[in-house]
Formats: sequence, structure tokens, C-alpha cells
Amino acid sequence: MSLTKPRFIEEHILCRLQGGPRKATDLLAEIGESRKLTKQGFYAALRKLKEDEEVVAYKGTVSLNTAWVRAMEEAADAMRAAYLPGNERAGMFALGAGESVSYVFANTRHLDAFWGHAQSAIIARTPASEPVYSYDPHYWFYIARESTEKKLVADIAKAGRQFLMTAGGETYLDRSIRADFNGDSLQYHMERIFDARNKYVVVIGEYITEVMLDPKVAEQIDAVYRSARSLDASASEALAKMLAVRARHKIRISRNARKAQGLKAKLGKNFFIRSANSEEM
Repeated sequence: MSLTKPRFIEEHILCRLQGGPRKATDLLAEIGESRKLTKQGFYAALRKLKEDEEVVAYKGTVSLNTAWVRAMEEAADAMRAAYLPGNERAGMFALGAGESVSYVFANTRHLDAFWGHAQSAIIARTPASEPVYSYDPHYWFYIARESTEKKLVADIAKAGRQFLMTAGGETYLDRSIRADFNGDSLQYHMERIFDARNKYVVVIGEYITEVMLDPKVAEQIDAVYRSARSLDASASEALAKMLAVRARHKIRISRNARKAQGLKAKLGKNFFIRSANSEEM
């Protein structure tokens, strides 16, 4: 989600609500002036924001949900600590060899926002010849927020970098997205690498991101994957709800070239890895 350069209708709505509550009809008229927009499309986006508890509406007036505003403040504080100079907390780019920094989040959406920004920042600081090695027990973000995640992996490929995803499950939902990863740039493999069903790992260059989801949330996600027999609206909605669940998630970012090399060997064994020289040819 981008609130500085909005692309989607939901983002345009949130941007225009930053200054205070607005009439829904006024929002529709303003957004419609800057982009092609139907009334049906606008109200569908508004319903989604209400379901995600990002906005509230009463008698035709739309406001930001104050709980969501506080959540964004918490996420911004975590990102400020990670990136901006002069902060007393150690940020991930102040890490020396073998050092790490950890954060705790009380909401899956906040974790996801910080995780995405952290990954983008690491990518910006590593050569395009360094693939993104990723392990998820289930790649459920690809279903829960499909448009955002597809754009993320497409941008990685567009920049000339490989995205190598290993999913730890082999259920119907795990298999259902496999066809989207059909080239050298985007590759997908299913195999359980780590015993913990709530452990997520991303390796880029010498940076390692390890995420431990709250076990209760991980179990709920696992339950959706075990029961789903089709990739329909009910499955995606059930997974999307996980983003708003209050829980205790942990994320640790490490800078450790030796450990990163070992994880790359473990996570990359089932993929075609382009050599740095092949990028130059």
C-alpha cells in the first residue's frame, strides 16, 4: 500500500481522508476526476476498507478508523527506528557482521508492512545478481493480498533479480499459485525445509530476515490450507482476515554472510540460479 503515490482506489480514499472525515459522495467525485472510476468500483473499494477496519462510515460520512491510525503510527515508529539516522535504536543498516536487530509486532498487518519495506530497502542495497531466496510454510500473502504481492514479485523480476519461493506445504492452495511462477526470474518449489510451521525466512545478499508468526495465527492459516479445495473468494477472504488479527509476531534481521551462504545453499538447491556473469551477457 502506498499513501504517498496512490495507485489503487483504496489508496486514493485513504489519502483523501488524512485531513479528516469526508462525505462519500465528495470522495467519489474527487477521485473520479483524476482517474476512470465507476460508482460501483468506488463503493466496492469502500466496503473492502470497512471490512479491513481501515475506515468507518456513518450517515454517508467516511473517516479513518482511529485503531488503524494508531497501528500505522506503531509501524512508522518501527520503520523510523530501522532506517532514519540519529535514532538511538540500532537500525538494520547499522548492523555489523554477525549482528542482528529484532522487532515485535502486535498485528499481522503491521508486521507485513514493515517486512515489505525492510525487504525493499535491502533489495535497493544489494546487486540485482543477488536473488531473493524466500521460504514460507504457505505463501498465503500471495492469496490474501493478491494484487500487492503480485506487483511486488513482478517488480523484482522487472529489475532483473530472481525471486525463488519455497512453500512448505503441498495442499491445493499451495499448488494453485504454482503456474504464476513459470520462468527463470520467478520460480516456485514446494518442500518443507524447516520443522516450525510459523517460521518464514528471506535471504538477500548477506541479510537474513526471519519471521516467527504467532503460533495461533500460523495454525489458523494452516487450517485454511488444509480445508480449502478451490481458490475461491471464501479462501482468500479467510486468509485476508488473518492480516487484522491481533497477535504477537517477531521479526529478526541479521547481517551474517556465512549463515546467509548456508541458507542460500539449502533454499536454492531446487532452483536454477543465474550466475552474475549471465546478467552481463
